[in-house]
Amino acid sequence: MEPRGGATVDTGGLRMALRVPPGPFFLSELLPVHVWLHNHSGHAIWYDGYPSPVPGKSALFVTVTGGAPPLFDLPWHAPFHGPRPPLGTLNAGETLSMDFLVPLTASGAVTLTARGRLLASVVQRASVITTTEWHPVPTGWPAVVLHVASQAPPERILHLHRRGAQVMVTAAQGAVPLLLYQDLVTCTGPGQTKTMIGTDDWQRLPAEGLREPDCPGTNKQWQVMVSAPGFAIASARY
Repeated sequence: MEPRGGATVDTGGLRMALRVPPGPFFLSELLPVHVWLHNHSGHAIWYDGYPSPVPGKSALFVTVTGGAPPLFDLPWHAPFHGPRPPLGTLNAGETLSMDFLVPLTASGAVTLTARGRLLASVVQRASVITTTEWHPVPTGWPAVVLHVASQAPPERILHLHRRGAQVMVTAAQGAVPLLLYQDLVTCTGPGQTKTMIGTDDWQRLPAEGLREPDCPGTNKQWQVMVSAPGFAIASARY
């Protein structure tokens, strides 16, 4: 751990860093995490993934391991919709930088590790591309250990209130966070086919709150998650 809440690894001509805000940290917190990778090797390197934080498909990502009960279970994981990301190049002297929102799903000592999808070689024959993974950090990727409390402070808790087809959010007095949301709607159509409508990642919450999306079918279920950087995740199923 570095004094400012982070870790840096410098090896093989690459410098990679992980930064987290100061604690305390608590279960179900939506933690903002900053990761960057700088190439000072003198030559370009390949990476596999988007150069932006796309769930499950970005060139850099953060893993969460360790911890103990009590645990926080996310109601669902946002599915990724879209084509396979193209291979990218990080030229000498360039930096790839990303900001992530990481849910803390376990209490106690939790380890956050920044990783990269890096490639040692890329060979293209006709329309077939063959790649070889590269692991340039034999001593380990940059990681920090957070001590996560089992309960969120009252001033960091959000509350959901449904009024008809609308869901409003309230926070503790004096807290005006940057509210974000995810939602997922499922329903059953003709022939028992399932329809799913929802967001792929955290989106800015509209000022008027959330309005239940249309879903053509029966057995409709609407799941909602709302949070803000540094706040607990509030969820409901309607």
